[in-house]
Amino acid sequence: YLQDIIEGKNIEYLSLIVSGGCNFACTYCIANSMLAISPQSETKQRLMSMPIAKKAIDFFFAKLKKHSKSKAYINFGGGEPLLNWQLIKKILEYCKENYSADFEITYTINTNASLITKEIANTFKIFDVKPALSLDGLSQANNTVRITKTGEGTFIAITKAMDILHSVDYPPEGFSVTVTEKNFPLISETLIDFASNRGYRYIRIDLDVLHLHQIPFESVVEKLLTLKHYGEKQNVNVSGFWERPL
Repeated sequence: YLQDIIEGKNIEYLSLIVSGGCNFACTYCIANSMLAISPQSETKQRLMSMPIAKKAIDFFFAKLKKHSKSKAYINFGGGEPLLNWQLIKKILEYCKENYSADFEITYTINTNASLITKEIANTFKIFDVKPALSLDGLSQANNTVRITKTGEGTFIAITKAMDILHSVDYPPEGFSVTVTEKNFPLISETLIDFASNRGYRYIRIDLDVLHLHQIPFESVVEKLLTLKHYGEKQNVNVSGFWERPL
């Protein structure tokens, strides 16, 4: 097993952190907290360059080829990766030109969705880039914790991006929710209805366990199971890390 790791035999997935910055300032964000105490916080330009991306991509596919693998998984992350959209486009085109003939490539992107335009949505569709979106409840719940750097709510921007993806016939399959002390009382079955009405198949709910200690454990469990059971009735799969012990 250790030898397989040393040789890179188990490598199938490449995560490219294309941007260290973000246009949001979510109250629970660990990445922002880490950047605040990191030497990188002093760096004005926190965007990956094409030479660095190319080096990582070529290394990645060389490992796959060496071990006779035909499937590859590439994720774009951050920060907010769409702050470096031009690089993402170059990467997609580079991989298509150099590796798509020999590999089946699956692309994903973790994005707050606020920067999605019709051009970006169409490119996602062309290259089948699956966006992982986050929405922390309906308007009031989301805007309590998921805010811009100037403290403004983000619900309208996120749902507008969802509408753009729908308009090019490339809708997301669902979205993720982070529950904190602040938005916990505002999360209810209406969020499941919102997902169901849009044809979404899943909601992933995770807890901000660092800041949820004021809410009784039993109340948290009751809400999660209530949402899960209601989701089953609406054909929306409600899951999260908490599902493992469940």
